[in-house]
Amino acid sequence: LLTHAKPTPPRPRPPVLAGITHVDRAYGEVKDSAWVFERDALAWPPGANELIIVDKNGQVLEGTSSNVFVVKGDALYTAGGHILSGSIRRLVLRLCSELNLPVRLEPPNWADRAGWQDVFITSTSRLVLPVDVLLGDAGETLKFESRHPIVARLDSAILAELEGEARWLDESAPEPAAPPTSQ
Repeated sequence: LLTHAKPTPPRPRPPVLAGITHVDRAYGEVKDSAWVFERDALAWPPGANELIIVDKNGQVLEGTSSNVFVVKGDALYTAGGHILSGSIRRLVLRLCSELNLPVRLEPPNWADRAGWQDVFITSTSRLVLPVDVLLGDAGETLKFESRHPIVARLDSAILAELEGEARWLDESAPEPAAPPTSQ
């Protein structure tokens, strides 16, 4: 068994920008090859780190390569279905339960954005990544200039959890044995 491992890239540094796009996807639970081509054709705002998908009903579902959380009224909102639930999203939900942080598994609505207190995305390479600027597709800009305590608490909890799970590769380990040759 051979594996390849390399360090994850550093998380983007503030200000983190995310754009909004209105897309209806037939199978949000699946990231198939057709989605790769559809995603590549989407218009990204200059400098955006992610593009957040809003459906025809205004529901904020997920990013093109991330899951999305919105803080509103001291609770976290995230789509409960029609998305591909990433590993870091599942970890965030588990930690929210352990930390008694309220979560609503319902997509936030783009029309209610004025009441949003904070937004963050999750992915394996970005972990919990707070969004500083959200660029709407109609030219509007939402700025989140200070982090909500829930976001800061989750970011710290995720890092602590992953550091506790991390295992360093032993560089002094012997080379694996060569596979047997047929005689």
